[in-house]
Amino acid sequence: MSIGSLFLEVLFIVFLVIINGFFSCAEIAIISAKRSVIDKLAAEGNESAKLVLEMKNEPERFLATIQIGVTVVSTLGSVVGGVIAVSYLQPVFAAIPISIIRNGANLISLTIVVVILSYALLVVGELAPKSLALKYADRIACFAAKPLDLISKSTGLIVALLTASTRFVLKTVGVKESPEEVFLPREEIRYHIREGRAHGVLEETEAALLHGVFNFADTTVKEVMVPKPQFTAIDLNTPEDEILHFMTESGFSRYPVYRDNLNHIVGILF
Repeated sequence: MSIGSLFLEVLFIVFLVIINGFFSCAEIAIISAKRSVIDKLAAEGNESAKLVLEMKNEPERFLATIQIGVTVVSTLGSVVGGVIAVSYLQPVFAAIPISIIRNGANLISLTIVVVILSYALLVVGELAPKSLALKYADRIACFAAKPLDLISKSTGLIVALLTASTRFVLKTVGVKESPEEVFLPREEIRYHIREGRAHGVLEETEAALLHGVFNFADTTVKEVMVPKPQFTAIDLNTPEDEILHFMTESGFSRYPVYRDNLNHIVGILF
């Protein structure tokens, strides 16, 4: 075989690795995309965002499409890699005048191709794309939605079979199907609040207020309000100098102002 054929085969493998990277990137991006952002884009008429929502609501179908793509790419890569090993590398090692190398030429050739192909798939086809997807999840999810939808429709029967099979297996082992809308549990929201505070996204007061929301149902009126007989108020007819002295002594920032009695609050002094 000619060098030209070898170049085309290597180029085809590079193309397959890039396609594998696309599927890996799309998978993580759609899973990680923030629903609030995607909902907003979809409400504004973004068709790609609408497709992303459909995929998030039907994860089995979406993941089946991804798996079909990855499987086809891996199979083609293995076939072409095997051809390169047998056609180009094996004759080279078979010509070496060392019996152990010459006798194991086929195994050595396949091992070299497998190692190189596996490394390329791991780095370029998996790790790098997934890291990129985590960083730009929303943008990449919208970019990948239409190609994935096209692949899903063109392989509809296979996707439907895989989706049904997945649901059957899950049902067999007792896993209930999740509802379309998935909400964050309380503890996960608390975790995100703590993370936001730790990374400086939320101020201490903001974090405390958000945490306080979860305890609101257990809070009594007495804990957040002062009983009327105990609160500090100012009579509307109190002289100004007495008011200043009273405010200095009490140290509060706001004072209800009443006329005649505490049942007739007419304003707030602050």
